[in-house]
Amino acid sequence: MNREEMIKDSFKDHVAKITQFAKLDVNDAGCDIEVLTWKKPESYNYMVRYLVSGNTLCVYGDLGEAIYQWSENVTLEWISNLYLSYFKGKCQASEVGRDFREWSQRKALKELERNGEG
Repeated sequence: MNREEMIKDSFKDHVAKITQFAKLDVNDAGCDIEVLTWKKPESYNYMVRYLVSGNTLCVYGDLGEAIYQWSENVTLEWISNLYLSYFKGKCQASEVGRDFREWSQRKALKELERNGEG
């Protein structure tokens, strides 16, 4: 089984559930919260949760965590129409670093040596 087939098999029974929470206080400057939970019913294996509040998207679950931000409020529907390159650029923090760049101590030391700082 190749990688793509393994991925399809791992997620074949997943179901998306969207939950929307309204403001608790109409005088609150905050905004609504949308949560999309993508998982296999009765299981949390490979579960992913997408939480949108205002201009921030938090993604977390078995596959890792990441935070994305925009300059205006967003919705799950709006985010779903983004080009991957634009979406990637909005990453503020993740397990592999901002903008999906992974931290490498070896590369950092090599760069410092190259610049005469190591």
